[in-house]
Amino acid sequence: SIETLDISSLAAEPDVGNQGFIVTAFEVPAGDILKNGVPSKAFLEREHEFDIKMVPFIEERGEQGNNGFKLSEGILCTRSTDEDYMKKWGREHFELHFGQYGVESIWDW
Repeated sequence: SIETLDISSLAAEPDVGNQGFIVTAFEVPAGDILKNGVPSKAFLEREHEFDIKMVPFIEERGEQGNNGFKLSEGILCTRSTDEDYMKKWGREHFELHFGQYGVESIWDW
């Protein structure tokens, strides 16, 4: 709710010195997410506040006790900045999606 600023979102951020983190990776049809191996325009527009990156991850394969691992690649929504948002989408886009609701910043609360 914009009145109480109860808003949820999830993005990854770098943690210098940390070797990684555990995630759940989902296999979803690439249809509206990827076009020719890169994030589609529709996906980028839907997740416009994030910096979208293709990242490697290690997938555990097999049953418990089996040490089968596979290097895979997936899309990760990462933290961006208000400045990068303005460069990418412009002030008008920001006003349409945030400003008109009284939100002055996406990332700097």
